[in-house]
Amino acid sequence: MTTQIIPLIVAHGLAMSGWVILFLVQSILILTGRRRLHLVIGPLGGVLAAAIVILGTTVAPLSVQFSPQIYATLGGPRPFLATMFVQMLSFGTLVGIGLVYRRRPEIHRPMMLLATIVIQSGSLGRFPYIQNLAAFPPLYVWGPVLLSADCFLFFNGE
Repeated sequence: MTTQIIPLIVAHGLAMSGWVILFLVQSILILTGRRRLHLVIGPLGGVLAAAIVILGTTVAPLSVQFSPQIYATLGGPRPFLATMFVQMLSFGTLVGIGLVYRRRPEIHRPMMLLATIVIQSGSLGRFPYIQNLAAFPPLYVWGPVLLSADCFLFFNGE
């Protein structure tokens, strides 16, 4: 961990954890028919998404600036940054579409799911049991994401 930016990394981790917890809570609220509460809590998702994008686009370049050597196994600092910026753009775009179409579940639901899957790549790439997938750029980000998305679709009968 880049010691110079530990508070930013912790804030980023808390925002990411908050997003996943909120996604789970929101899904449970819809499954249990509590749509009104889902709509009341929903704006918190927009706040968390904005925090994730802002913190992610701040933490990644600062981490590269202070510790460029830790990204050697990931293809170097430039490929890492390119991947992180694409990930932030993808996440922000998917959440934005989901928010615009929040009254249309057939659009809102898949956008929020895809945003959640896309944003999980950093944590999944560090997960010890699938770390071998993370050894080759760009699979260090997208390999675990694709694997988790495939498992989700398989278990949901898609």
